Amino acid sequence: MKLDLKGLKIVWIGYLLSIVGSLCSSSGGRNAVQNLSDLTVTENTAGTGVAGTIGGIIGIVAFILVIVGLSKLKGVSPYFKKARNLQIVLLILAIVFVIVFAVVIVAAVIGVGAEVGTDSFGPELGGALLVAGIVLIIFMILLLVFGIKYNTNLLKGCQQAAKLCEDADLAKRFGKMRKQYVTAIGLVVAGAIVMICTMIVFGATSAAGLSLGSESLQTLIALVPGVILMIIGAIIMLIYTILLLVRMALLWKYDGKEIPQQTAEIQN
Repeated sequence: MKLDLKGLKIVWIGYLLSIVGSLCSSSGGRNAVQNLSDLTVTENTAGTGVAGTIGGIIGIVAFILVIVGLSKLKGVSPYFKKARNLQIVLLILAIVFVIVFAVVIVAAVIGVGAEVGTDSFGPELGGALLVAGIVLIIFMILLLVFGIKYNTNLLKGCQQAAKLCEDADLAKRFGKMRKQYVTAIGLVVAGAIVMICTMIVFGATSAAGLSLGSESLQTLIALVPGVILMIIGAIIMLIYTILLLVRMALLWKYDGKEIPQQTAEIQN
């Protein structure tokens, strides 16, 4: 039996594109924060939307490539098939997130444009932020659960393929990567939840017609801990992804290798 790992190259390309998409999205996110902190609507707002849109499109393409690649690998290990199904779920969640996030940005820009020169957010914008915050926090929890499940099955599939190729050292490396991923996504989600909770608090306050003074300044200050957690998590995730790309490249060199046993025989 020859081992067919051509699908792994497609997955590799998908992960590489995901890095590019993340960089585009983060660039758009930084510009959006700057625009909102200045409480002005400028020509840069359009550029922010373009960068975020490009990042989102690249991210969706990356998701699809990974799904296609994992589909081609389902004969190598049942874990790849499970990872593919979970990746489909994550793709749906990603699309929902992009839509909700876009609505939040539009509502924020419109609200900011209508409230330039005021000291606080109005009830309408506050209500929008409250609803969006609740939806986003649910999304982040789902992302954490399905993300960990997906990553676990992906790494187990790669580990199993490495064992098929009798590369015990590479299999061991794949096995040790799960903790790094859990740490990274845990920090990112924790940071996002901190930021979302901040948005919910200020949104609920504004929606109730209350005032905490200069909400725009207080919100930005309250977002700092969440931003720090997300940045640390993103750095760890980037390192994880680079290591995964390197180890996948080491694994696909066994494409076409004659193996003495069927995949099902080495489930354990």
